[in-house]
Amino acid sequence: MMAVFAAFSLLQGLSAPAECATKPVLSLNNSLSRVTAEGTVENERAPTRLQESSRRRRLLQCRPDRSPRHRLLSSFAEYQLLSSMRRERRWWSVHKDDQQGFWEVKVAFWHRIADTFRVAGEADDYLDKRYLRTFRVDVRTFQFLCEKTRNGLTCQSSAMRKPIPPEKKLAMTLHWMAHGLTFDLLGELYHVGASTAHGVIHQAVNVMKEDLVKSCIKFPAGHELDVVMAGFEAVAGLPLCTGAIDGTFVHMLKPAVWGDTYWCYKNYIAILLLAVCDHRGQFTYVDVGRAGCVGDAYTYNESSVRRKVHGGTWLVGVEQTIEDCTVKPYIIADGAFALEPQLMKCYDRPAEFAHQKRFNRALISTRQKIENAFGFYKGRWHGVVNNHIRNPAFMRDVALVCAALHNVCERANCPFNEKWNVDHLNYIQVGPALPPMPVANQPGGVEVRYAIAQHL
Repeated sequence: MMAVFAAFSLLQGLSAPAECATKPVLSLNNSLSRVTAEGTVENERAPTRLQESSRRRRLLQCRPDRSPRHRLLSSFAEYQLLSSMRRERRWWSVHKDDQQGFWEVKVAFWHRIADTFRVAGEADDYLDKRYLRTFRVDVRTFQFLCEKTRNGLTCQSSAMRKPIPPEKKLAMTLHWMAHGLTFDLLGELYHVGASTAHGVIHQAVNVMKEDLVKSCIKFPAGHELDVVMAGFEAVAGLPLCTGAIDGTFVHMLKPAVWGDTYWCYKNYIAILLLAVCDHRGQFTYVDVGRAGCVGDAYTYNESSVRRKVHGGTWLVGVEQTIEDCTVKPYIIADGAFALEPQLMKCYDRPAEFAHQKRFNRALISTRQKIENAFGFYKGRWHGVVNNHIRNPAFMRDVALVCAALHNVCERANCPFNEKWNVDHLNYIQVGPALPPMPVANQPGGVEVRYAIAQHL
């Protein structure tokens, strides 16, 4: 710095042509002040771009041809002159105090209050209630999710500004999924811009899709398959039942492309989510993303679960002989699906014989697991029933991540509050359910269902 000032002082003593003796400086009121060789100040209007370019050309032409040292000092003077003619940027960004958001104030206040209760042993209960009400997970589950997503949510610090911590990003994402907030409201709540909130949500959804979905949603196999079959048999006595399958709609706004195809029979725009759950209500398979006009049976016929079951990849190695009929592990469904040897559904109503009534009663009681799973799924995460998303691909990722978070909550035994259940009539017009369409049953399904009904 001293060398710069010395060079500038030395330059002041150099002789220069009269054209270079004056130095225009841009003032705050957008006018130019010219300092003459006699020391007087003359004000004039701001020059046009043509005048500025002409002035710079003359300054370059009057550069003295002297030693390299003088040429260096002359170049430095020209840089200072041209820099002074630039107009400073008035705004860099909208100032937001990132230390006054929901995470820094409200959540920090919860932890301070919990520290005062820690002596009485009520700190964990106090924090869990607040976390469950806001993020739908308890403190221990929140810390587990932080460890799973920390590497993907951590950004590098720079000289411009400090990055948002991964804990705050996860809190923003869970808060948004739990309550279906808009990006503007989420940004105001956490004292960040709407575009920043939009980027945080997309980043967190992509990270959880890669790190959480594959480890939390798995189809049972081996010993886990035996546990699931024993659990389902304990519900209503159905042997070799490995899962309950059904479909539900995930609400969204009308997409810009082919939006009419997403109109479902319940009179709103949605995508279809087809899922299989076990006896604990945890999803073991999820297929989401098809337009709302597509039915459950078509989605199942085109899904990978049907191909893997019929191809011998899933539900293999366990067979039983029931009533002189070989029965393989199967999945139970409602009347919208076709009857197959490994996909059971109820007898057509009204059932005439006693064994048919027993089978229908057992299957309906067992299939209630998937209905309860959908209830907990939509009750915890209102972002899949009341959102402001128009992109079907992003809505598919959100629904898939929420399914994985549902399994995390169920495995961690996070309490579910009945007040979280939303009334669909508050935000969408629900039409009457359509009667199931007749479907063609596959060969072998009737014999397997009869054998199971006689066994009950």
